[in-house]
Amino acid sequence: MNRHAALKSRNSFALLEVLVSVMILSIALSTLMRSFTISMNVVKRNDIITQGCILGEALLQDLEMNSPKSKNSSGTFEDDGFPLYSYEIAYDEEVPRYGNLPKGVRLEDPVPIRKVNVKIYYTAQNSKKTETVTSLDLILPPIERWQYESRFLNGLFMEDSIRSSGRRRR
Repeated sequence: MNRHAALKSRNSFALLEVLVSVMILSIALSTLMRSFTISMNVVKRNDIITQGCILGEALLQDLEMNSPKSKNSSGTFEDDGFPLYSYEIAYDEEVPRYGNLPKGVRLEDPVPIRKVNVKIYYTAQNSKKTETVTSLDLILPPIERWQYESRFLNGLFMEDSIRSSGRRRR
């Protein structure tokens, strides 16, 4: 009977070892799965921010070509295929104040500085919670810099305008 009790004791000890090892393995796997879930959330958040920055940059480039029509506007990127993203534009003009001008020098009709702030928002599909992805600031140049003809539409390149008009007459 001693032999039978010793064999039963060894079997129960092996069962206890298996249970402990399964418990340790389950704790390790649950920790690993949690870190995997956290990593996937970080990757998703990074994708949202990256896409928001790309959409914001495209919007700013459009604003450089076509100045905003009103002081505040908003919209979505649904036409571009991103219905979960939206934007708000705040536009302001400020006349520069030059404090160190020489005596007797007076600026007539100074060109205002055009400032634009664009905020990009993301609305999660499931929660309907809107979060700010990024906020971008831009100072619009006083001239349109994308077309050759725009050089002649402002007072900054008058000499070139006179020279080019003289060449065309010949």
